[in-house]
This record gives sequence, structure tokens and C-alpha cells, in this order.
Amino acid sequence: IGIPGYNYGEKLYEEHHRAHPDWVIYGSETASVVSSRGIYHFPADREIPDDEDLQCSSLGNSLTGWGARSLEEMILRDRDCSFSLGQFIWSGFDYIGEPTPYHTRNCYFGQTDTACFPKDAYYFYQAMWTDKPMIHIGIHWDWNVGQWIDVPVMTNGAKAELLLNGRSLGRKTVDRHFVTESLPAWQVPFEAGTLTA
Repeated sequence: IGIPGYNYGEKLYEEHHRAHPDWVIYGSETASVVSSRGIYHFPADREIPDDEDLQCSSLGNSLTGWGARSLEEMILRDRDCSFSLGQFIWSGFDYIGEPTPYHTRNCYFGQTDTACFPKDAYYFYQAMWTDKPMIHIGIHWDWNVGQWIDVPVMTNGAKAELLLNGRSLGRKTVDRHFVTESLPAWQVPFEAGTLTA
């Protein structure tokens, strides 16, 4: 019927559109990005499939073999694709069953946990899809003194500034059209106090 749905096939959109320019493509199942609310495994640039704590990192470094390698790239590829109708993310909330990682009882694909509390990825979707001003620091601030912490900030503003105990840690440009600039992040050695953005 000219409206094919793709499960985890964003990488095929361009190629298939060239072969079938009359098709309107949509993501019938996308993402499969796993995370546990409030769990962070460092460093963010190191892939950690799962850990001894049987939880998945909310820093985007716990991955599945079939899902998106980057939530930012997956959202932008679909959102900015002129011949795409949109996407259905898997899933809206965590659920019992279909365990991922396999040796747990839970599925960690959701944008909220099983109690429907939002995870950090929830706020990234909000930053990408809404114009109502918002900002969210994607980590809690309770670590070991001197430990290097990856601090992502989700916002739909043009710039983000991170402050620790009122001291600026710098400003970053935010551009919701480029993967590398859609999610500003800092690396900060932990010190007790208040982290704000």
C-alpha cells in the first residue's frame, strides 16, 4: 500500500526511498534503548551491556544488539526525514517479561519505569519534540569526592549552562538538528553541593 513500517530499520530509509520514491515510511518499532531510572555506569563513552547490579545505565551506554546505537541519532533520523510519518518507540514504559538483559525479570526499554516515573530519556524526547521551555539534568548529584561524572543536560533551549555551587562550568550551544549538539554534556569531578543548569 506504499506505507511500509520498519522495526529498527532507520538505516534503510534513504536506500529504500531511492528505490521506491512514492513510499511513505514510518518506524513501526524504534529505539529499544535500555536504561534503569537513576542508574549511571561510568564512563559514558564506554559500552556497558549490563552490570553486576542487573541494571542498565541511563547514560546511553547500555545497548542491545538490535536497537538504536544512539537515542539522539535515532530521533533525528526519523524526525527530520521528509518522507517519514514518524515513529512508535519501544516502549513507553518498562514491563515485566521479555527480559533485557536476559538474566533479569524486567524489560528496561521504557521511557518510564514500571511505576511510570520518567527516566532521563523521557526528558530527551521532550527536549526534541516540544517548544515549551524545559531543562533537565540527566544525573543525580551524590557521588564520591573527586570521581569524574558524566553530566548530560536535556533542553530545548539554544544554550545550556551548568553550575556547581553557583560556579559556572561553562555554556554549550544546543542545536536540535545535529546529533553532536542535541545533548550537551560535561565531565565534572564530584564535589558536594548543588548542581544546576
